[in-house]
Amino acid sequence: MKQFYPHLSSFLAITFLVACGGSQKTTTNVEYSDCFAIDGSVIFETWMEEFEHSQERFANDYPEEEFAPLELYNSGIVHEELREYQLAIHQFEQLIQEYPESHFVDDALGRIAVNSKKVFDLERSIATFITLYEREYSCEQVQCPLLDAAQLLQYEQQYEASADTFMVFVEEHPNTLLTPAVFYLAARLYGQAGNHELMFELYSDFRDEYENDYSELFDIDAAVIISLQTEALYRAERDEIRVTEQLNERILEEYNQRQTENPAVVAAIVYQQAMNLFNEWDSITFDESISSQQDTFNERLDGIEEVMNAFSEVVDYGVADWSVCAGYQVGNVYKAMAETIMSLPMPDFHGDVSAEDDYILMLEDLATQYEQVAVQRWEDFAYPFILQFRVRNECAINTMQELNRFLGIDYPVFMESHR
Repeated sequence: MKQFYPHLSSFLAITFLVACGGSQKTTTNVEYSDCFAIDGSVIFETWMEEFEHSQERFANDYPEEEFAPLELYNSGIVHEELREYQLAIHQFEQLIQEYPESHFVDDALGRIAVNSKKVFDLERSIATFITLYEREYSCEQVQCPLLDAAQLLQYEQQYEASADTFMVFVEEHPNTLLTPAVFYLAARLYGQAGNHELMFELYSDFRDEYENDYSELFDIDAAVIISLQTEALYRAERDEIRVTEQLNERILEEYNQRQTENPAVVAAIVYQQAMNLFNEWDSITFDESISSQQDTFNERLDGIEEVMNAFSEVVDYGVADWSVCAGYQVGNVYKAMAETIMSLPMPDFHGDVSAEDDYILMLEDLATQYEQVAVQRWEDFAYPFILQFRVRNECAINTMQELNRFLGIDYPVFMESHR
């Protein structure tokens, strides 16, 4: 009897699983209703518990039996099916400890890694994934343990360790479909870890290696542009003006060549270039000489069209937020003209009060004309985008404040930004 009945539990397990459409190793695909006509789930759970206890008893009573590792393995699977993940982990660990040469060890390790993740024991999960990688094994549950470990390290905010692990994958698997995406992610994680120079170095290597490639899994065109934008923003924050300008020019070139579906990146650059032109134009100042003031006024007047065209280019990219900002600044061009006119220094009229009054009235009339044009530009160029796309950024708030100031309650003021 002792020589025969120990195998009965395995025989029953196989018979049950085959009858229900499953396999010897998993019951994931079992359809309870196919096996039981009445209250199948309750009967199944009861049967599974009884089966699990028989597996454990067999493994403990007959530790030398050749089927003992299988019994421990099946017992762990049963615990998984009952969502008793800690108990499943215990069974798989017992299998590994007592039968280290068993061919079930690698699968057991895979299940330990996956189940540990389910119970948020990420440290054990990461360590087990690394062990699987070191054993050069990919099982049914774990297709690429190195990537699983790297992703969990990222989740744990161990960004540098995660990036290091991703780069090991890149070095060992340079030609897979996943490699470009993994390379790019590793570079970004170094930046999150605070190692910006290494991030930019890897971004450069990424572009050199993959910028002319195509991937069905990963948008290389967008990655090239975003990698350049990330560095441009970083350099701009540190007032590295020349490098920033070079990077922005490169972004515009890449965008025009690649035509990616990410115009916001380029719209932001074109907007900043337009702002630089606006600031340069607005820096033109007046002195007290009437003849000089006329020349300066004409210089500012002549520069308006160029500034307007620069902001119009922003709108061409069709990004609502930046279009509102461009529309707001178009109005600001004329508002700046009005403010400049009102701040003109008073010429020396040698005590002629009447001449001074006439001069002030002329300035006020001219400034009013420019203010009216400014309001019209805000209405025509910014407000439609605010209304249609419900933009609530700082430019939208400023636009509505100006319209409310000049036109009243028809244009209510936004109290806070939503975008």
